[in-house]
Amino acid sequence: MSSRNKSISQRIRTAGSAELRSEIYNEWAKHWASNQMAIIARMDRARENKDWDQIAGNLAQLHALSVKMFSALPNVLSLLNDNGDL
Repeated sequence: MSSRNKSISQRIRTAGSAELRSEIYNEWAKHWASNQMAIIARMDRARENKDWDQIAGNLAQLHALSVKMFSALPNVLSLLNDNGDL
C-alpha cells in the first residue's frame, strides 16, 4: 500500500523521527487547504456563470472533504500530543 493510500494516523505511527512526522503533518494540512481552496475557486467560477448544478456539486465535494478531514483531526491532534510534537 502506498503512503497516499494510508490514513494520516497510520503514516504518523510508522514515521520514525519527529522531523518526518512534522513533514507528514504539514503535508496533510497543506493538502487539505489546497483541496478546499480548489473547490471554493470552482464554486466561485460556477457562481459567476450562474451554474447552480455545478455549485451544488462543488458544495457536496466540500462537504465530503470537510467530513473526511474533520473526522481525522482528533486522531491527528491526539498523535501530536502523544508523540510530544505539540
